[in-house]
Amino acid sequence: MVAFIRYWLRWSILLQFLIVSSMVLSAAVFTSGCGSEGTSDSASSGDDDDDDDGGGTNPPVGEVDNDNFWIRVYDTAKYPYHMHATTGFADECKIDAAATDQTLDCVIEMNEGDLYFHQLQMHYNVPPDMCTYLTRTPYFFYNQEPGIGPSTVNYEVAYSTTGSLVGHNCTVDGVANTANSSTGPNGSPDGAGCSIDNAQLNFRELNFDPQNAAVSCVYDQQQTGGANCCFGDYTMSLTIWREDSGGAFSASSTSIDGKWGGSFTSCLGGPVRTNAWTDKSNDGWPLNLISYVFGEGLNTTFNLAKLIEEPKGYDTLTIANHYSTLAGVHDHTDFENGSAWASSKPYMIDPLDDRSGSDMRGWTTSDSYDFKCLDKAFEVRNRIRVYIREWDAYADYLAYISSAGVTVAPDRYGISEGDPSCVGIYGPCNDKYDIDDLVYSFQNGTGICAGTDATYDSCYDQSTVSNRKNFFPGIEY
Repeated sequence: MVAFIRYWLRWSILLQFLIVSSMVLSAAVFTSGCGSEGTSDSASSGDDDDDDDGGGTNPPVGEVDNDNFWIRVYDTAKYPYHMHATTGFADECKIDAAATDQTLDCVIEMNEGDLYFHQLQMHYNVPPDMCTYLTRTPYFFYNQEPGIGPSTVNYEVAYSTTGSLVGHNCTVDGVANTANSSTGPNGSPDGAGCSIDNAQLNFRELNFDPQNAAVSCVYDQQQTGGANCCFGDYTMSLTIWREDSGGAFSASSTSIDGKWGGSFTSCLGGPVRTNAWTDKSNDGWPLNLISYVFGEGLNTTFNLAKLIEEPKGYDTLTIANHYSTLAGVHDHTDFENGSAWASSKPYMIDPLDDRSGSDMRGWTTSDSYDFKCLDKAFEVRNRIRVYIREWDAYADYLAYISSAGVTVAPDRYGISEGDPSCVGIYGPCNDKYDIDDLVYSFQNGTGICAGTDATYDSCYDQSTVSNRKNFFPGIEY
């Protein structure tokens, strides 16, 4: 009996070993068949089959490829995507290690639901002998309207013996508004000088509250739950006239030097407002990440935020940075300099100037995920810029894949797949907003823009300078 038990135990142990070995082998085979990404031939994982979200193998993270500077999507086998260089649908996002002075633009094609729900990981590699430094810059934009506040503000108000406002006047940046104003007793202001509704050309950057003798910059939206995006220094003087019992007015004046107080921390949008990019300067401007790579190379990942887990991170515009470059779509000119300046980038990326015409051409943000390969003098040797394009309808994405990039319709403005309820930007096909949606985001029933052929500027009349604020998304981060 004892011998039988020993014999049974030996076979039982052997049987368990065989079962476990079989399970490990099966898991290894399954793992090797999933998880794609990589250099282009596997970059369209699961493109043509919703049940096949993987294919190919991710290159090992941390093992430097000496031959190419490349960026790929790290495939978690959870969603279909396609990554390619803009030179062609099947072109890999890579630059040969021996190349110099090359700039390569690449696009990641993803469905908007997947982009919202899953975390997108970029896997990148720089060879050891290609450059000395690698810098990474995130995509980011102006989320609210920015501007440079007036440098000088001089204003005066006059109050009666009962405290009622009887007159006011002001001068902003050396320009006085004398409309409906006159001089009262003892030289006190009389009438309705100064603009209190921003209608006057010279005062549209100021909100003026004469009753309380207060002014604020129009780019400062803190009182309405927004951010202070008013930048620059000012010298401000205030003269208050008060009437005595005999009807005479006497004045007291104060003058201060200050700052309008704007902060980039709350004025910018994009990955810099998520947990994906925390490196910022003291004033909130995103800092470039830099690595010494000469003789070592670098192979690692950059993880974007999982929007579904971000507070108020409901718009894919936060990380989807691709926008139409067709002529006229995002072209815009300056407001106050005779159209001397122009840009083909959206206002939120390149504002050009503010409402008063202050030059903001050096205030451009970043429209790409920018990877620069630099030499010892920080000069760019090679560069890869990555753009993420979200697709509103999965059927359109599949048509794009099956046509090898010929049928391109990522944005849904019309009826979707015969469903009349899916019409326009507010239709159910467009679940999350991206940059191109800003062109159409204030359409009424028939649209104030002429369909998909509308130019960026035609949606809002630039001659009305107060419309400038509509060119910025205003996501509630």
